[in-house]
Amino acid sequence: MGTVYLGHDPFADRQVAIKVAHLDALVDEASGNRYRKLFYNEAKITSMLRHPNIVEVYDAGFDEDQWFIVMEYMPRAYAARTHRP
Repeated sequence: MGTVYLGHDPFADRQVAIKVAHLDALVDEASGNRYRKLFYNEAKITSMLRHPNIVEVYDAGFDEDQWFIVMEYMPRAYAARTHRP
């Protein structure tokens, strides 16, 4: 549902993953409203979950037309090493 970037949280001095909604999915009014709702629900539900295999959500929202979710950054090597089938 979006593109994930590596970012830096200067307040907590930590790396974070920032998921940004695809802007082209927001253009059409009908499908854009559905996409926004799905993106919002993803952020809301994920922020309520607490599990070692689920990243923590630090923030979510929108700035003008840019929707985003700021999450715990999980290095790929760490995720691969701790994965349990």
